[in-house]
Amino acid sequence: MKSGINCVKSLTGRRNPESSINQSFYFDKTFNKRLYIHLLISKGLVPDWNVGMKFFLCVVGMVMIVEGLPYFAAPEKMKYWVQKVVATPDSALRRLGLVLMVLGLSLVYFGRA
Repeated sequence: MKSGINCVKSLTGRRNPESSINQSFYFDKTFNKRLYIHLLISKGLVPDWNVGMKFFLCVVGMVMIVEGLPYFAAPEKMKYWVQKVVATPDSALRRLGLVLMVLGLSLVYFGRA
């Protein structure tokens, strides 16, 4: 029990001035709330929203790597393909975009299931 008291004291550094007999420590309400939420998350009772944000940033980073790779590996070929895309009609680009979005959505859906 002595180590628990030292741990709590190191977190707050304050002692309860009204109760010097039992050497109890007091916290402000926000610290209590954060500690309680942290304990719930560590027990798996509440989802950790920070994990979702880390996952989202990881996915965005991976997309940036995949998107930037052709420009880094073969810039002259990319210029050629960009010129081809500019010459392609809007309706064909729209259809291609729709097919790619549906394909990506299905990959995400089946990958998460």
